[in-house]
Amino acid sequence: MPKQHYQSSVDGSQAVILFETPTARDALLKGSPCHMADLSEESVWAALPSVKDAEAEKTMRNALAAGTVIVAASANGDFPTDFKLWLERWSNKRSTPGTLIAFFYDRKVTDLASVKELYLRQASQSAGMEFKRDMPLRFAAPVPDSIDTFSHRAGQMTSVLDGILSHRSTHTPPL
Repeated sequence: MPKQHYQSSVDGSQAVILFETPTARDALLKGSPCHMADLSEESVWAALPSVKDAEAEKTMRNALAAGTVIVAASANGDFPTDFKLWLERWSNKRSTPGTLIAFFYDRKVTDLASVKELYLRQASQSAGMEFKRDMPLRFAAPVPDSIDTFSHRAGQMTSVLDGILSHRSTHTPPL
């Protein structure tokens, strides 16, 4: 596991990872298909801050400067009020573009957006950041009729059409 590294500032290419519980942190380390490779040893890891937390200001400075902010949590329930207040302060102060990634380790592909997801989506919009939802690897599956499957299906259709076109009939139907 990357060491918790608290620094006074983070340049815009680094990430701040906020985790709700140790379970959420561990699930992010084990199950995130897309973004874990991009994290460096210099990434800042912290439990969800609250307005009452002594480390909240340091986490705020880091999250304001980071290019990517990842929130790892359970999809169930709601965030604590203190974290929501911290998040509102952060989104109002944020002035640089970046990406907020919500990682819900217990969310299934078929689940509707949770209260937490909606809250993070709204906070990212307020902060002027792109919002992404990262699915745990064990839940990731191809979505039928999606853009991702078009080229595969086009290849299958091409071979069928080639077969039909290569076996032209010499028989002319009567008029």
